[in-house]
Amino acid sequence: MLGQRVITALVLLVALGLSLAAAEPIWFQLLVAAFISVAAWEWFRLLGASGALSAAGSVLVAGLGFSIYWSSSPAIEPWLFGTACLGWLIAALPALRDPEWLKRCRILHVVLPVLMLSACLSAAFAILSKLGPLGLVSLLAIVWLADVGAYFAGRALGRRKLAPAISPNKTVEGAVGGLAAVALYVFVVSAIPAGKGLFPAALSEVWGLAGALIALVVLAGLSITGDLFESLLKRRAGVKDSSRLLPGHGGVFDRIDALVPVLPVAGLMLIYVIK
Repeated sequence: MLGQRVITALVLLVALGLSLAAAEPIWFQLLVAAFISVAAWEWFRLLGASGALSAAGSVLVAGLGFSIYWSSSPAIEPWLFGTACLGWLIAALPALRDPEWLKRCRILHVVLPVLMLSACLSAAFAILSKLGPLGLVSLLAIVWLADVGAYFAGRALGRRKLAPAISPNKTVEGAVGGLAAVALYVFVVSAIPAGKGLFPAALSEVWGLAGALIALVVLAGLSITGDLFESLLKRRAGVKDSSRLLPGHGGVFDRIDALVPVLPVAGLMLIYVIK
């Protein structure tokens, strides 16, 4: 299992590196679109959708994400990102407190994958266009560091369960450790000259270091809700992973679940704060 995880991670890192090194951004865009489209297919499957409907949802997400980005309309993206944030507030977050909300709000949960993931794709493209590939990666690193920090802090200090009915292994101490790791990352990136142009530094130029720290730690907190929500979907579906497409890692949705509530908010920050 460890060997599979390492090989899969290396393949993904090579694909990421090659797409970042390419002269044209379209290769990185296609890689991001492929990941998010596959995640849409997996999300629909967790909801019990048929293979055909899951595939149609995947195509719809990619089509909407590309269309909205390429339309270059300044009015569409804020509405999409704002609606996605609202959708997360009224459809996903209540389910973390009351899993039966998924049944009572079934129509919304069929719409939610398309809304959230098309917003994620459009936001990723917008950040890529404004800040470049490294700017986007610097945002993704916030979520990755929150996850890594939570893992090590949870193993070393974890006592109190964060959401025992949804994800028994997650602890309050782990979550705090993840947020602390993000705060340290934001501080370092904003303070060093090499961080100029990256997402944390761009935000701190407008809001100051304290404002950027608060905003991005909140984003890291949102990433935890994305992880928990996917865990809830998998628990209700009776599966351990969203798919087996990534040997040793599960599915694509398992790898990007924490990004789902983060990217639309980051898109709004890009439009109204970083500009």
